Amino acid sequence: MHVPADVVLGGVPGKGFGQMMKGLETGRIQVASRALGVGQAAFDDALRYSQERESFGKPI
Repeated sequence: MHVPADVVLGGVPGKGFGQMMKGLETGRIQVASRALGVGQAAFDDALRYSQERESFGKPI
């Protein structure tokens, strides 16, 4: 298939795959960082709630 040179990924034939994989590597780190932050926030909220919670008039 003929692809015009101005639409080749990376602008240089043969280099686009490496550039694409580098972008995915960065994306994976960002997704993992966000997941860690969401998990930490959920844990913090659960801990705070459990320290305030009472059942039958006593702390749980």
